[in-house]
Amino acid sequence: MIRRAIEAGKKFFFISEQAAVHRKLTDCAREQDEIIGAAMHGHGYKKINALSSGSPSSRLRRYCTNIPGIDSLPLRKIHEPEDCLEDKSFMQPGETHFPCIVSTDNTKAPALCYDSRIRAKRPLQAQEREIAMGYPPGVTTAFGQVKLSEPKRRQMMGAALNWMQMRAIFAAMADNFAGVTTASTKNIIASVQMNNTADELQAYLAALKHDEKVAWIRARLKAIGFERKLLQLELKDPEMLPIQAKGRYAVQSGLRKSAQKWTKMALSKGWIKKIEFSEDLFISPHFFKEKKGRVDEDGDPLVRPLVDMSQQP
Repeated sequence: MIRRAIEAGKKFFFISEQAAVHRKLTDCAREQDEIIGAAMHGHGYKKINALSSGSPSSRLRRYCTNIPGIDSLPLRKIHEPEDCLEDKSFMQPGETHFPCIVSTDNTKAPALCYDSRIRAKRPLQAQEREIAMGYPPGVTTAFGQVKLSEPKRRQMMGAALNWMQMRAIFAAMADNFAGVTTASTKNIIASVQMNNTADELQAYLAALKHDEKVAWIRARLKAIGFERKLLQLELKDPEMLPIQAKGRYAVQSGLRKSAQKWTKMALSKGWIKKIEFSEDLFISPHFFKEKKGRVDEDGDPLVRPLVDMSQQP
């Protein structure tokens, strides 16, 4: 199938997951590369651990994919493992994450925790495994709509893909899809990228062209059912004045020159303009935030201004 798609010249993405093989089983790894056709398309299996994507449980797997960015997935801080556990249950001393969630507890390193209610170690329950794999609690029973036994639910999670790992990989795929203008594709991009941090989302949108940004924003607004409403203000006191914060605009250390450059540029482009003070104006202080890793031709960091609403009286 992969070969036919390549020969047809169609743009497509594929991904295959395999359990990590023992380092001594070199023939097995080689056979997997041969079966997937690595020699033809140039994409062999590579080891990736879900821990790097923030998963509280380890999941070392071999992935073969042509999705761009697979070698440079963003590193995320590991989620707190004890957030997955029921009350009065704790991680074992010295452990910072769970071992790989597998389909059976009859394994060399099962996922265990200490339960103070029974004063003993116990295997993770199905709901705890769901959360440890990145899924919402109850997903294996369709949130109460399907009756499944506890062992069956645990087995399902052991065979499932780690959501945090998949989110990182599919976000990289969404980046490559950014030039595609179909509404369905934009919805995929919007939903995947909204799981990123603010800085990651900023970096993603900064790489898009204007029409691509507009398509992404429309898809996101449509996905959440957003409807724009007119702003309505009612001043109950006829003599009430607009909010006017009295604090001065603060510029962080090391960003003064960058802030001056941004202000000069914004004035020249008509984004902002100088006006005379008036009691009829709403005035809020703002500050400048550095765009991490981005500098101008002089080596000064790029910045953007943000309104500080918390300083209003």
